[in-house]
Amino acid sequence: MTGPGPQRGAGRRRLSQKRAIRQVTRSLPPQSPCTNFLSQILKTGDWQEPGAWPGEDPTSPKEWFYGDLVATTTYTWAAAHNWIQFARERSGRVTGLTNAWHMGIADVLQIDSDSNGNISHS
Repeated sequence: MTGPGPQRGAGRRRLSQKRAIRQVTRSLPPQSPCTNFLSQILKTGDWQEPGAWPGEDPTSPKEWFYGDLVATTTYTWAAAHNWIQFARERSGRVTGLTNAWHMGIADVLQIDSDSNGNISHS
C-alpha cells in the first residue's frame, strides 16, 4: 500500500477539537443560538477571526469575531443569514451544494424556514 499516510498529530488535533466542542457545548445555555454554536466550533477548528473590537464594524459582513459583549460581537458570528454572507463572500471556505444528500462530515446545513430569501437557521 502506498500513499502519504496520516498526518503527524492529526489524531491529537481531532481529539483536542472534540474536547473543545464538548466544553463549548457544556458552557452554552440550552437556548443558545445555533450560529453562535457553529462559530465557536469553527473557531475551535482553526478558522481565524478577521477583525477585532474596537476598530472594526460588528455589523459588516466582512468581519467575523466574538467579543465579551453583544455590541462587540459581529452579526456574522451569531446570525445565520449574516454568517453565510461572511462564509461565502469573505472566508473562501464555503461553497453551496445542490442537495443536502451531498453533505459530508462537518458540513453546515442552513435553512430558509419561511422561504423569504433569508437563512433562518444553521
